[in-house]
Amino acid sequence: MSHECFFFKYMFEDTFLLLLYLHRIMTTRSTIPVQNITTCVICRQHFDDPRMLPCLHTYCLRCIQEGIMSNNGHFECPLRDGTKVDEKSIDSLPSNRIARDIVELLSQYITNLFFSIL
Repeated sequence: MSHECFFFKYMFEDTFLLLLYLHRIMTTRSTIPVQNITTCVICRQHFDDPRMLPCLHTYCLRCIQEGIMSNNGHFECPLRDGTKVDEKSIDSLPSNRIARDIVELLSQYITNLFFSIL
């Protein structure tokens, strides 16, 4: 897991603080691009049902499932850290609630911003 995601896990248990942090990111120059936090490196889309591998890297559940289907029932972490997940353990991968909440809040922020312009 990246240092940024590790930081979010422990610093932003409170959704309000997370929203304030996202607002700061969106309105100032940030050293952490929002895309690094909200985007799956496999599909290059905002996370959809983000799941953590044992190495703590996060990917969309659908991307992991597709990887398992195309690789004889095994998924290897694309960041090449040696982590492998087999088809039997896919249901036990924990949801990354922080990544999910950031994507949701970012989506709400963009929607609110759009409607405030109209």
